[in-house]
Amino acid sequence: MYIKALLKKTAEEIVKRYDSRILTLETQLQMAQQEVLEGHRRRQHLEDELRRTLLKGISAMNLEALSIFQTSASTDSAKAGQCGLQPPVPANSSSANVSAAAMSQFAVSSMSTTFDPPQPRGPAPRPTPPLVEKHPARRLP
Repeated sequence: MYIKALLKKTAEEIVKRYDSRILTLETQLQMAQQEVLEGHRRRQHLEDELRRTLLKGISAMNLEALSIFQTSASTDSAKAGQCGLQPPVPANSSSANVSAAAMSQFAVSSMSTTFDPPQPRGPAPRPTPPLVEKHPARRLP
């Protein structure tokens, strides 16, 4: 009888010890899961911010390139007017407030024209004479 009581008491102590250990581990697991979720949220937030920043940078580069093309187009039209040619439709001078429709219209209109390289001015260059050896190679006997 004494052994059964001792065995029962020892079993209850072991159960209490393991129950408290299980409770501690479950609490640590919940804290770790919350940290992982917070890490995922932070990562998603940083990815979203990075994506927005990159898109802003790309948009700024596109607008800058568009303004360069518009400046180039306006100087080309001025040069065409000096040569007596009919200049193309002038480009919008304010590039800061360019809409997507204007950008697509510009892309279509600028891509539909053909590029003719400038022709050289003045007389045509003379062809170069063929190379002639002044001293033929001597053959050794």
